[in-house]
Amino acid sequence: MNALIRCCARGKDLDAMRAAYAEMQRRGLEPNGRTYGALAAGFARCNEVGQAFELIEGLRRRHPELRPHPTLFTTVLHQCAKAGDLAGAEHAFGLYWELYADDPAELASQEVNVWAKMLQAYRWHRRSAEADALLRGRLRGGLPAACLPEAYEECLRVHCAAGDRARALALVGDMLASSAPPLPLTPPCLQVVLASFPDPSTAGALVRLLKQHGAPLSPEAHALLSARLMGALGEALGGAGRANLGRAARGISSAGQPRAG
Repeated sequence: MNALIRCCARGKDLDAMRAAYAEMQRRGLEPNGRTYGALAAGFARCNEVGQAFELIEGLRRRHPELRPHPTLFTTVLHQCAKAGDLAGAEHAFGLYWELYADDPAELASQEVNVWAKMLQAYRWHRRSAEADALLRGRLRGGLPAACLPEAYEECLRVHCAAGDRARALALVGDMLASSAPPLPLTPPCLQVVLASFPDPSTAGALVRLLKQHGAPLSPEAHALLSARLMGALGEALGGAGRANLGRAARGISSAGQPRAG
């Protein structure tokens, strides 16, 4: 019956989902954590997030030994963000940590996805300060290494969407300094930053950060940054700018171009 309830939930057919659950009860079948998780996900997908929360909270009170599958929270977070319910997204995020705090394996199974969805909610609402505080708080608590690249990148997207150049550049610096060797500044990250802040000073600041941390660049990322910085110089300086393009290119190469050997 769980499979039937899950299919109805995915199809956003609440009447069929309720009927399947009623049939399950009529047959005397005992619902488990996955049953409640499928029901809550169905409510969330149909924008009935309040009912999803009621179901989860009721489950915690009546059957603390049962827990829905962690994937439920990515669904709830996504729907809250789409509906503009940032408080609901934050509540779902908190519930996730409370429910699985004593089960590291289950917690880790969806941690990257839950983090991404929470930061995505902040991005849609352009909440740069909240995203920054969330990430830095979790970093202090020991964010698993596997989560670092996506968490940094998603938080960077929040800052860019909010037009918060200072936080975006500070986060790039923190990302490059977070491990040895430094986490790579990927082409998607570069594209987001350069598209959000197209002024030459942003490209120059990125070059300085790369040089400071000795961070490598992929050929694609190197070409992207080179084109942006040299194009900006050419536009700003006109004919005189052409004389500086070679110097700019050498600066970028020393910042991140892979070297032989």
